[in-house]
Amino acid sequence: MNINGTDIRKQIHDKTWKGGFWGRGGAIELARDAYRDPGDGMALASTYYAAAGNAAARAASEKGLRKVAWNARAAALLCRALWVSGRFERWIGRSNIAADQLDVRATILRRCGFRSAALERIDLALLKRTSADTEMLLLTGKAEILAEQGKGREAWQTFHEASLLSPAVKPTTLVRFYKARARRSLRIGWSQVAEEDLSIARDIARAHGLDDQLEKIQPLLDHLRSVPLRDAGRL
Repeated sequence: MNINGTDIRKQIHDKTWKGGFWGRGGAIELARDAYRDPGDGMALASTYYAAAGNAAARAASEKGLRKVAWNARAAALLCRALWVSGRFERWIGRSNIAADQLDVRATILRRCGFRSAALERIDLALLKRTSADTEMLLLTGKAEILAEQGKGREAWQTFHEASLLSPAVKPTTLVRFYKARARRSLRIGWSQVAEEDLSIARDIARAHGLDDQLEKIQPLLDHLRSVPLRDAGRL
């Protein structure tokens, strides 16, 4: 890989975490230019997925036609992420995909409602050697799927298993974990637990300049204000 290629990838990474997806020179445009090789397919899909989440978060704070427009953009980007990640999987073969790439594919599949397919890829990835960050994200995704399948006890056990990796992971991973656990707590009415996790996620995101994550945390905090506090105890 040449220096220019490395620089572009760093720019995409930095712009993604700062929410700089849109317009000329944004992460989406850079990713389309940089990730033309078939081997870069999952990186492109990951950028589309992150941008879809950013668009959905923006839609949550808008009204009228602007809300409709951001929601439409989020849906279109999610569809692109699904198609591009599927193309990459077919090109390389599922068993040959690295654990972190399987995490991306599983996350996109789950967001699109294909929970069983996502779980298959997570279980495959967990059999591979990987980093603590990827393992935490995989376990977090698995916990979310189990919860959506009505397997609450297994879900919280898996969240706990993921939390044990906290000392070994990056701030970006921690923010995503706390945000996911808070989202699940909100859905079952554990508002006080959700508030604690969202506060931790927000503080980490602020400390490390993760503007994209702050945009995604804010709608959850807004929703939290409309829900009566309920203490569910510790997870």
